[in-house]
Amino acid sequence: MEGGENVSWWISLHNPNHEGKPTYEDADLFQEGGTYVLGGSNEMSLNVTYNYGVHFNFQAIDQMTAQCTIKLFENVIRDLDDHVDPDYWKPTGGNVKKAIILLLSWAKQHPEGIWEVH
Repeated sequence: MEGGENVSWWISLHNPNHEGKPTYEDADLFQEGGTYVLGGSNEMSLNVTYNYGVHFNFQAIDQMTAQCTIKLFENVIRDLDDHVDPDYWKPTGGNVKKAIILLLSWAKQHPEGIWEVH
């Protein structure tokens, strides 16, 4: 990796009416993703490896409302297999599905939110 190249997406659900920190912080405690807070986090921000891009282009949801992504996420989840590999970095259908299920839960919790993907 040269020059600080990114190898993952940071996907966050932002409150369009925020005061203070823009990212929602009322998720169920989770400890998922390529980079995560040890002990878990309640912030609706997930780091997803670019390896998963073979199944879903996470960048495509940037600036979309959560409401607009609910059906999209449900369709992707339906189409992916359930094989979860213990190696997070392997782009199996189940590993990708696991990440999208988490994003879907946030989208349903805050359909007015706006996705930001970096």
